[in-house]
Amino acid sequence: MYHGAVMPGRGIEMLIQLISENKKTAAIILGNGDEKFVQKLKAKAQELSVTGRICFHEAVPQEELWKYAGAA
Repeated sequence: MYHGAVMPGRGIEMLIQLISENKKTAAIILGNGDEKFVQKLKAKAQELSVTGRICFHEAVPQEELWKYAGAA
């Protein structure tokens, strides 16, 4: 699970790559960011055939974050 600002330099690209290398894993990317960068990440996930194992979700209020972290 990644949560925070969705922007370059945060390791999100590496997370997507790692999900592609381990078929028994999935990820949620939770946060807001530049739409062009988010689209680039989604294209990378599609290129690596992991769109079914990566969920992109908008940011949630801090008091609800524990629910997502607990589910992950």
